[in-house]
Formats: sequence, C-alpha cells, structure tokens
Amino acid sequence: MKNKQLFTITLLILTAGCSSSLKKLDAGIESKGSTTDATIGIKDNKVVIQRETSAQDELRSTQWWNNKYEDDLKHEYFMLKWCREDVADPRLSGSGEVTPLPEIDNMKQASDVKEEFGLTEKGNLSFVTQEDFLKRIQIERNYQTTLMKMVKTVTTQREDCERKMGQARTKIGLPANRYQGQSTITPEGTIGKVIRLHENSLDDAFKILEMEKSKRSPASEDSE
Repeated sequence: MKNKQLFTITLLILTAGCSSSLKKLDAGIESKGSTTDATIGIKDNKVVIQRETSAQDELRSTQWWNNKYEDDLKHEYFMLKWCREDVADPRLSGSGEVTPLPEIDNMKQASDVKEEFGLTEKGNLSFVTQEDFLKRIQIERNYQTTLMKMVKTVTTQREDCERKMGQARTKIGLPANRYQGQSTITPEGTIGKVIRLHENSLDDAFKILEMEKSKRSPASEDSE
C-alpha cells in the first residue's frame, strides 16, 4: 500500500490577549528529510510533509495577500466601470444608459473586539483592544476566498466588455484599444516632446483621432 502524503500547517505560537482555546499540538515526526519550507517524515506509519508557521507570520501573510487582492479588485472594478460607460456612449452606438455596478466597499465581516480604557503597567492612560485570534484569521481567510472569486469575476466581465468596446470603436474609425501616450526620450533619459496624448476618455479619443488624421493629411505633409 502506498504511503499517504499529508499536508499540515501548525500554529505553534501563543498569542497574548486572545481568548482562543489552546491545545497541545502533536507536531513530532520521525524526520527523513526536508524541503525549502517543510520537514518530510513518518508519523503514524504515514509519510507526511509538515510545515510550521508562527501565528503572527500566518496572519501577516494572509493580510498582505488580502491587501493585494483588494488593490487588484479595485483596479479591475474601475476598468470595468470605465469600459461600460464607454460602451453605453451614443458615439459608440450605445444606448446612453449605464447599468450601475454593485458597490464593493465594506465586504469584510466584522469580528468581536473588546476595548478597555485604563492605566497600563507603565501608568499611561490607554485604550486596549483585544480580539480572538482564531476568529480573526478565519475571517481573513474567508475574506481572501471572497476577494479571489470577485477578482476573477470582475476580470472576466471587464475582458468581455473591452471586446465589445473594441468592436464598437473600430466601426467608427477608432483603434480597438485606447490610445496610449507616446513621448520622445532625451539623451539624458528624461521625457521630451509629447508625440501623442494618453486617452483618458472618449473625448480624448476623438481629439487624438483628429490629430492623427491631420498629421496624415496632404496639407500637413506639404507644410513639413
């Protein structure tokens, strides 16, 4: 019979001030080797890969990823909202009506936080807050799962919207993708003359299109 591999994460640090019930973890294994972040060994006649992460590192890592996913979500949400506004514009044969998107603020579930005011051991008047550690980390993990799903959903909708927008733009002579700004670079490595403006709205797109047309016109070529 093949030995079954088990993947475990153990939290071995005692966090002061939290009310989570603690239990003694059986983290002892018969070590047979290691990877970059884990120990390979035998426990209860099974081959296991055991990873140990301190409580503070586990929470810090989860919160760091949550901050990143929040930034990703806000960016994708902004781009989707912008795209839907452009697609609805009558100049791109839209109806002029933009279907509102649901708000994405205040998604995180609140945890129970105990707050007290009084004198510390050093004699300072302070507010002290305490919350259950295991509840906090579970909230952060659930929040991360929600964020990942939302980023995926919003990204898919944004990509679909931009495909429709590209088709609508090309029908009226605009490039499928929004104009990107272009500038010359000086010998010193700094930005020089602006060759083309950056598109921040449909108004910009039509202005840039007219400028591009004027550059290609015979009159502009004769003047050069």
